[in-house]
Amino acid sequence: MPIISIIIPCYNLGSYLDGCLNSISHQEVGEVEYIFVNDGSTDRTLDKIQKFCRGKESYCRIINQSNSGVSNARNAALKLCKGEYLYMLDGDDLLTESAIKEMLRAIKISHADMIISNALILNASGEETLLKLPIQSGKYTPEEFFKKIKVFPTIPQNLYRTEIVKKHTLCFDNKLKFGEVYEFTLRFLCFSKNIFVSDSCYFKYIMRAQSASHAPDYSKDISILDTLKKYNEIKGDFSNQPSYKITMFKMLMAFSYNKYAKLKLINKSATDNIYQIHHDPNVSKLCKDVFALKSTPVKERLLALYFYLTGVQGYKLLVRILNLK
Repeated sequence: MPIISIIIPCYNLGSYLDGCLNSISHQEVGEVEYIFVNDGSTDRTLDKIQKFCRGKESYCRIINQSNSGVSNARNAALKLCKGEYLYMLDGDDLLTESAIKEMLRAIKISHADMIISNALILNASGEETLLKLPIQSGKYTPEEFFKKIKVFPTIPQNLYRTEIVKKHTLCFDNKLKFGEVYEFTLRFLCFSKNIFVSDSCYFKYIMRAQSASHAPDYSKDISILDTLKKYNEIKGDFSNQPSYKITMFKMLMAFSYNKYAKLKLINKSATDNIYQIHHDPNVSKLCKDVFALKSTPVKERLLALYFYLTGVQGYKLLVRILNLK
């Protein structure tokens, strides 16, 4: 039986998949299984997966399904995984050279319910940045973890104990268009006793120019309000911690206000979304809470106050100032 099941959803990945497969080929074998989910790709994604898995059937499996979204793809793999721990790897991201070795080491040391690592961010220019966890390596309860950090790292970089996932029938919410992995993580933590913080780095996150945090999709972007509502519904020992609210606020801004401002968007679709977000009661409360928290970083504190007080008019003024540069 494998110790780790790595779930890899794939949809029309083109050449991005090559890097992922190459990174997997350099890993140790014997205590890990890879479950590829081809989510109705219309390019050569399935061919590449099949070619890669040929001769590796003992530890590589393929699920081929009609297109139903990344959450349903992950959920299909959850039903089949056999490992003691689960790891989510997108098909356009990379495992670091010794990822599996470091994962197994962390599992052996900690026996924790969840293991979280550092991550490498690779931008479109090929520059790497280490996203280092702002907390010492060691074991914490979920509440202790949220107390010690200012912002929860929402980029997927976690190992989850499979027993907890299956016992509580946890799955990815296919109605969420943003933040579904973080929402899964939060619900997982409601049933977890501990988190182990590893000082290793398991994967490289490829920052694509057309990713959801960069390119506007107005009808999709406004669904960040649905994500925020789901986060508010989660009640764990950690959900009253300042970092919980600050993380929600940063995610809200990243997929709406900040994204539009960076692109200097002042069209009706952008301003309509800003108006709707500003008038949402959950957002109003979140802005007030984030501003009132002493632990909120200065940048987020000022933004929460500015957005709460000025709304669309303040956003338009900000874009005009940015256009002067």
